Amino acid sequence: MNEMIGWESIPAHEEAKTIVIHNRPREQILDNGRIDGIFEEVLAWMRDDRTNTKRAISSAVATRRMIQEQNMQLMNAYESEFKRPGLTVERRRELLDMMDKTAESGKRTDSEIRAFLNEQVSHSHSRSGQLLILISVIVVGVGRAAWRLKKTRICQSRT
Repeated sequence: MNEMIGWESIPAHEEAKTIVIHNRPREQILDNGRIDGIFEEVLAWMRDDRTNTKRAISSAVATRRMIQEQNMQLMNAYESEFKRPGLTVERRRELLDMMDKTAESGKRTDSEIRAFLNEQVSHSHSRSGQLLILISVIVVGVGRAAWRLKKTRICQSRT
């Protein structure tokens, strides 16, 4: 464990010129095909996320519209029943209670859908921030790798 490393165990400068990672020289790690593939994956991820967000919002809006139409039909039916002559006071109270429940249900559904839409918009905005961070990391990583590659080539050309 506390062994000393002698100069003879350190590879010569010529032997250490090419750094090999996964049995490939470093120059082959960041080829154009891999970089293009990474950017294609990021773009596909962005498109999928945006499409899914749009679908969720469209679905929520359609559901909201459908519920509002159903509630309006119920309210119109209750109102026409309420206007009928000869109804007892109890029946009128029942109709008014049903109208209140329908209105309350519509309000509750509307607030739930509005909360869902706000969550989707917030999710979309957070994805934009995550994407910006991801692109920054990729650019810094590629720039750093290119700088190291250039530095390695300069060192090799000096020898």
